[in-house]
Amino acid sequence: MPASSLVLFALLVHHTFNQAQVKKASLREKPYDFKVTSFGFFVADMNYLRTDSALKAEKRVIALFPQNLQKSVKKFIRPTLYIAQKYQLDPFWVLSIMWTESHFKFRSLSPKGASGLMQVMPKTFKAILAEMKNQSLTLEGEKSWAYQKEMFPEFLTSFKPHESRAILLNIEVGVFYLNKLLKRFQNNYIHATVAYNMGPTWTRRRLNRSLPVGNDNKYMNKVVGSYFKVAKNIHFLAHLSLD
Repeated sequence: MPASSLVLFALLVHHTFNQAQVKKASLREKPYDFKVTSFGFFVADMNYLRTDSALKAEKRVIALFPQNLQKSVKKFIRPTLYIAQKYQLDPFWVLSIMWTESHFKFRSLSPKGASGLMQVMPKTFKAILAEMKNQSLTLEGEKSWAYQKEMFPEFLTSFKPHESRAILLNIEVGVFYLNKLLKRFQNNYIHATVAYNMGPTWTRRRLNRSLPVGNDNKYMNKVVGSYFKVAKNIHFLAHLSLD
């Protein structure tokens, strides 16, 4: 092969490699885009997460947690933030639910059978998963291994393939369910949070009888406490009512 051809071939390989690297970097590092401001549980503006890369945003969020939890949070931060963005849900709310429910222990199992990071009951998991598939949603846990490896590389290094798939499905089903409850209760995060724990039927019955939902509720208090611990240095909404 002539020297000139070798040079052209080398340039072509180099260009192709660089293009692949740029594509990979853009997929992994593309900034988070939570489109709506003032939509959060307590945080007034999600611009806190608008850095020049997803990786930087993730590091900022991890640093908000107590030091003894940061290692655990780091394992799940990418899929949690990404899935929260997918459904445009307050990521600090999702993380606070996760902290309250499982303390970031993915093998957590309640006495009643709720499992995983989001502690979803088997019956609820099955129903929500069927609903998502009826809507033709493509779940992160069911995408190709090549995609998952490119999108969640740090996450995948910590778990076996069957574990990572189960974790991704557990997070996404939990987030979808939270989003469903939020819509059902007219974007009231308090009512949706209580419904996630006590059930939407119980919550609706209380509201229909004009009884308070969220006041002196142990679960709600834990979620609120977790949220404030995480987001204490972020601009909060001016007023909070648990009525």
